[in-house]
Amino acid sequence: MKRTYILIFSLFLLLLTGCSDCDSDYDTVGVRIDDFALRTGIVINTNIPDISVCDSTYVTNTNCNAKLNNQSSKAAGISKGFAIQCANINNNSSSYLFDLEQTIQLYFPMESYKEKDDLIEKCTNYWIYDFFSTVYKSGRALSIDNVNVDAENANIWYVSIGGTCYQWDVTNSNYAVVK
Repeated sequence: MKRTYILIFSLFLLLLTGCSDCDSDYDTVGVRIDDFALRTGIVINTNIPDISVCDSTYVTNTNCNAKLNNQSSKAAGISKGFAIQCANINNNSSSYLFDLEQTIQLYFPMESYKEKDDLIEKCTNYWIYDFFSTVYKSGRALSIDNVNVDAENANIWYVSIGGTCYQWDVTNSNYAVVK
């Protein structure tokens, strides 16, 4: 009888205090393109007269190298990022580098949250913003199909995201290549 009371009391304490071997979850989630544009100041437009600028055959700026990166996303298994690196433009002494994943994580820092339905485990879980998605905080990434830098203006980028061609104008943002 004494063992039964000890067992019931132990289970009660376990429910009250939670598990001591708590493992936090880190969930990579996406941001919407509109939210990204609003926070970064990058003008993102879909009204492009010639969508062939998003094709891989488009002639890009010779001073810049645009490439897809993060080829294997744990969440989606698709290309979810890109980087643009430009050499010394207009006799600027330093080179330029833009990395989409780093930029998303800068403007959308990791957020903690607790599971409301979990009465036993009192762990803190985290959202890590890592890619574009159609829905905020979704685990389904949009694929980045291609990225090009305009042949004449290095501040204009053409990014194909999820099959849609976008023109990015970074001129009046912190990411301007040529100021």
